Amino acid sequence: MKENCLFFCEITDCTDRNTFCGYIPSVQNEKDLLDEAIKALNITFETGRNWDALCELYRDFNWIEQKNIKIFHLGLSLMSMEDIRIYSNIVKITCDFWKYIPDHDVFFYFSLYEKDLIYPLLL
Repeated sequence: MKENCLFFCEITDCTDRNTFCGYIPSVQNEKDLLDEAIKALNITFETGRNWDALCELYRDFNWIEQKNIKIFHLGLSLMSMEDIRIYSNIVKITCDFWKYIPDHDVFFYFSLYEKDLIYPLLL
């Protein structure tokens, strides 16, 4: 599994000045996930609303000043398996990308209740 992908029981507030936290609520489909990710990441500029655009956003983060970025997912299990697979692949691509670029340390957090569903897809 990617070392930047973690599972949580409870979300804690983000109080560290060097850390940006984005919270994506439980989502049911690709559109929900894209809309909520845009809100969670405080995106104020025009961006595409598709998987490719999300993958590009996750590999940019130039609008976020903090070094550490934590993206919490409250629930993905209502999405189709295909959407979960696609999103998991985007997360893996993102983790691989930031491994070699020192600008940000990016972490993805998923609900511990969904570990059996998500963990195998992150391997």
